[in-house]
Amino acid sequence: MSPATLRRVLHAASAGILLLAPHLPWPVFRLMIVGLALVWLASEWVRVRVPSVRDALQRAVPVYRATESQRISGAGWLWIGYAVAVWFPPSAATAGVLVAAVADPAASIVGTRVSPGTGKTTAGSVAFGLVALAILAALGTAMLSAIAAAMAGAAVERWSGRWNDNLLISPTVAAVVAVLA
Repeated sequence: MSPATLRRVLHAASAGILLLAPHLPWPVFRLMIVGLALVWLASEWVRVRVPSVRDALQRAVPVYRATESQRISGAGWLWIGYAVAVWFPPSAATAGVLVAAVADPAASIVGTRVSPGTGKTTAGSVAFGLVALAILAALGTAMLSAIAAAMAGAAVERWSGRWNDNLLISPTVAAVVAVLA
């Protein structure tokens, strides 16, 4: 499996954390996500600061981009985004996490097939929006809310500026779903 494919698989698999939500009171689940994000940040700090750890992780799990050797990885930002999203109501937070976990890798797959090596693409953004809309509809989100949240998520994924889109997608989608509920 290529590093890019492994990265996408792990990104999507992060949604598996939601399998615990029905078995825990929401405040406990929320604190667990925040705790996991803090542990991830601590491990990122070690990875960035200790070359032997960075090298060992790169060999064991070859998903880190060259630009991430001296900064927080996309996975670190993803967990911070989840930790923000879980402060919204449970249904909105679930929507935000699922969309970030699944629609973002879908955008990457489509974007790199259409235009390899060029960064964000219109095709990737459209794929993000369609996958996000399908997820939101499957969760029972009202159609206008689902469309607005999918569009907001796609916009953040495409135009996140200096911010890592993994940080912004789940809280943005959660916020739109919560506000329009």
